[in-house]
Amino acid sequence: MIEEHLGDQLIGHISRDGTAIAARERRAAAVNAAPAESKKRRRPVKQAAPASGSPIRRQLGQALPEMLAELPTICDRGTKCNAQGYKTSWNGYKLHIDTADCGVPIAALLCSTSMHDSRAAVLLSLITKQRVTNLYDLMDAAYCSKELHAHCRELGHVPLIDHNPRGGEREHFEPADAVR
Repeated sequence: MIEEHLGDQLIGHISRDGTAIAARERRAAAVNAAPAESKKRRRPVKQAAPASGSPIRRQLGQALPEMLAELPTICDRGTKCNAQGYKTSWNGYKLHIDTADCGVPIAALLCSTSMHDSRAAVLLSLITKQRVTNLYDLMDAAYCSKELHAHCRELGHVPLIDHNPRGGEREHFEPADAVR
């Protein structure tokens, strides 16, 4: 339906973000949790080695079906900062959406709440590129990474990603980009 109605139009901005979806179901139990009644001292379980590289870098070398299969989809607990800077927590899921200027959702993913927003960015951008042509990718500071900036440019988009200083000095947009 998106391709049929908006596929031949040029979309100015795609806004990308995730939102909380609270669920009444119980969150999934921890995979390596020991039973509560067992009080014996045991040798610690070896944890699997962390995957090499960042998840975003790994996604850039994968096809869409691989990326989709890798995303967590279980109900769990998540925390996110709201617009006022306060942390809110919920049990459930997180809905990641790419929205056009006109307010029409172009692509959406439902994932676990514990998944960071930036892990959905590459996947959403590729799905959106298949459906419409856009010029700008708008994202908040959670998506701030060099890999995502480079990925947006490779797709022919201008990335407008709010800078996350991470202990350093905050970078500001160019005046024309700040207006957008």
